[in-house]
Amino acid sequence: MSISAHITKTCRGVFFHLHNIRKIKKYLSEDSLCTIFHAFITSQLSYCSLMYGLPNVQISKQQHVQNAAVIYLT
Repeated sequence: MSISAHITKTCRGVFFHLHNIRKIKKYLSEDSLCTIFHAFITSQLSYCSLMYGLPNVQISKQQHVQNAAVIYLT
C-alpha cells in the first residue's frame, strides 16, 4: 500500500468515526466524549503524523480531518 492510499484510508476511517460519535454526542458526558475522541480519532491521527516529509497534499488531508474533528465535536 502506498503512503497516499494509507492516508486516504485513515482519513476515511476517521470521518466514519466522527460521524458516529456525532450521533451519540448528546448522550455522553464531556469526559466520556473526550475519552472516545482520543480513542478513535487522536490515535489514528497521531499515527499518521509520524510520516515526516510528506507532500503538502498529504499533509493538507490530515489537517482537514483535524479541523473537521474540532467542528464536529464542538
